[in-house]
Amino acid sequence: MSKKKVFLTVLAFALVCALSITGTLAYLTATSNNVTNTFVAEADGKLIDTDPENPGTPGKFEIVEAPVLPDGNGNYVENTSSGAQTTTSGLDYKIVPGSKLSKKASINVIGKTTIPAYLYLEVTENLDEAIYSYEVDGTVWTKIDGLTGNNGGQIYYYTAGPIAADTDDNENFKNINILKDDGQGYNIKVDGEVTASTLATLTDNNMAFYGYLAQASSGTGDSESAKAESAFNTCFKASASSNASN
Repeated sequence: MSKKKVFLTVLAFALVCALSITGTLAYLTATSNNVTNTFVAEADGKLIDTDPENPGTPGKFEIVEAPVLPDGNGNYVENTSSGAQTTTSGLDYKIVPGSKLSKKASINVIGKTTIPAYLYLEVTENLDEAIYSYEVDGTVWTKIDGLTGNNGGQIYYYTAGPIAADTDDNENFKNINILKDDGQGYNIKVDGEVTASTLATLTDNNMAFYGYLAQASSGTGDSESAKAESAFNTCFKASASSNASN
């Protein structure tokens, strides 16, 4: 007996650290838990400028997933057929013991950044590690130990450093991979020894991704990791604490 497992991809978008007219830093943030919408930078205090490939169109900050298909053997493979579309609303999987799942989720920053910005990934999940195995792609993301996001998940920063400002060559910031590929096209594996009856008793097994951008100059420290952690705390944690106190 198999059980449907829902793996959601969601997006949190943030515009941060715009200079006020006095020259001091004012932090602008906007977040959402909406799993279906792609958010566009606001005109005031914007961090992402016009999409260079579509003049006049605002830039985008989005998380997308490649479509998948069941292969008939309990696995899910990427759907590469003509007309297959990426999704921003997540994917559902029906699993069996030993299932291997393609989950090619990625972050896109479309349009030049107006100032250098750190890119972050937050991962939340309630998957039993004895049953499910996966890894965040360590060639792309660096884990910040002990730092959690606004949704209680582990925070990682983009290892290559801040996204550069004032460049129309944004190809490097498209399709930024999230989960490690096993070399055969799979990103999540289900233990082959677990029983189908055990799987059938599990509920609310899910995984969610959130993306953040923070002005790089808001961070301080002696290392890139320290600066990235400081920028996140300054722009998101401080804002959350202020909102809670009000």
